[in-house]
Amino acid sequence: MLVNNKLLVDNDCPMCKAYGACFTKFNLVDQDTISPYQKTEESFIQNIDLHRAKNEIALHDTTTNQTLYGLDALIKITTHKSHLLRVIAGFMYPLLFRLYKLISYNRKVIYPSANTTEGRDCTPDFNLKYRLLYITLVALFTGIVLHEYAVSIYSYFGWGSSWILEIVVCVGQVIWQYVAVKAFRKKDNEALEYLGNMSTVSLIGGLLLSPVLVFHSFLALSVWFLIAYFVCVVSIMFLEHIRRCNLKGFPKMLSASWVLYRMVVLVFITFIFI
Repeated sequence: MLVNNKLLVDNDCPMCKAYGACFTKFNLVDQDTISPYQKTEESFIQNIDLHRAKNEIALHDTTTNQTLYGLDALIKITTHKSHLLRVIAGFMYPLLFRLYKLISYNRKVIYPSANTTEGRDCTPDFNLKYRLLYITLVALFTGIVLHEYAVSIYSYFGWGSSWILEIVVCVGQVIWQYVAVKAFRKKDNEALEYLGNMSTVSLIGGLLLSPVLVFHSFLALSVWFLIAYFVCVVSIMFLEHIRRCNLKGFPKMLSASWVLYRMVVLVFITFIFI
């Protein structure tokens, strides 16, 4: 167990609080290690780069006054009990580094929350590269999942399908909604903030569909079950889209635009394949 350390976490970030609680629960750190970035005592932050700590969690050793940031801090916490884990983490470091950056810079659109904690602001810097990468990766993932799911349904009715079309549909939604949000919000950062949240809604849909695809490959589920489940997933996505728009103050018309696009796509695909 690590002792005599302070791990600064964003108290307004549910993900940050969750992994902080896990570190404590599994005895990787002691009870006094986790400290909210917003309210950490001044005596602990003299040797911490507070701006960097917004983007990368800071692990400060109160004995040596040395501070590790981001992935290095996570590796120290999670591998200090295992030499094998340290070797594996070192081997995978380049990939883990990019993954950490991707999640860190997009954490406010992956799991948004209203800022409720008084004190220092812990909002990460806006990073265009990692925001666009997140939006692109989600579009590709959901396009592939939608194609596989559509094949399971279309084949029953003798219809065709194309994975390229599904990816184009997912990318098209991003473009469609970008045009819609720009009609209400002129700043690119605000538009990309919305698109990040919308991409997470799509990611949720893809993740919910994935287990059913796995079960279907072994159990050959009824096509009517697949259709009903798909409708349920879309309904969950729609409600989550509305929730995020309300939480972040995005125009309500964006939810209507989101639905309109899907209706247009449904008519278009029906016209092509049926």
